[in-house]
Amino acid sequence: MNITVIGGGNIGTLMAAEAANKGHKVTIYTSKPELWQNEIEVYDINNTLLISTKISNITNSMKEAVVNAEHIWVTVPAEAFKNTADKMLPYVVEGQKIGIIPGFGGAEFSFRKLVDKGCILYVFQRVHSIARLKKYGKATYQLGRKSKIEISSILANQVSDICKCIEHIFDIPCVELPNYLSVSLTPSNPILHTSRLYSMFKDYRSGMVYDRNYFFIKSGH
Repeated sequence: MNITVIGGGNIGTLMAAEAANKGHKVTIYTSKPELWQNEIEVYDINNTLLISTKISNITNSMKEAVVNAEHIWVTVPAEAFKNTADKMLPYVVEGQKIGIIPGFGGAEFSFRKLVDKGCILYVFQRVHSIARLKKYGKATYQLGRKSKIEISSILANQVSDICKCIEHIFDIPCVELPNYLSVSLTPSNPILHTSRLYSMFKDYRSGMVYDRNYFFIKSGH
């Protein structure tokens, strides 16, 4: 199967390696292809090598990345959804499956024109694993896999087949969510992300009182 991963960060690198390790032809779309190697490695928390596999293609051409891809995994931050969707739009065709990982942040609005062209949009409620880059374009850490992957799709009748495919690639049980709202109304990761909470409150001491609503300042509201 031809799979394209858009975004060469933590989760994109891990997903690309896992899919390639299962024998799929994987293309990575990145703005820095010159920094990538075709061989990607995955390590666990103890620096034990888990996967060493080859990526078929690394490109900064959206046309090259999208044409002929059966699944396209978008792993960029939510603020880049609209720009990414606009770049993809001229090249997508009816029936292509576009996965957003994770799917919160208004993906259904940003990728609406692609759905109108006949693409199937599906989203992970959460990432399937914690990932951290070891070396950009070369190696990543897999630091903790989820016990299940929860997925919703637009069109809803496609979710069963998508779940079977995703479950096969990642060897993690896949759960069909009953409604797309199960994703769009679950914003716990951007609001309650542990790293974000730490950055906001790491200097807290007993008895300390804040003179402003710190969360809303940090989140830009």
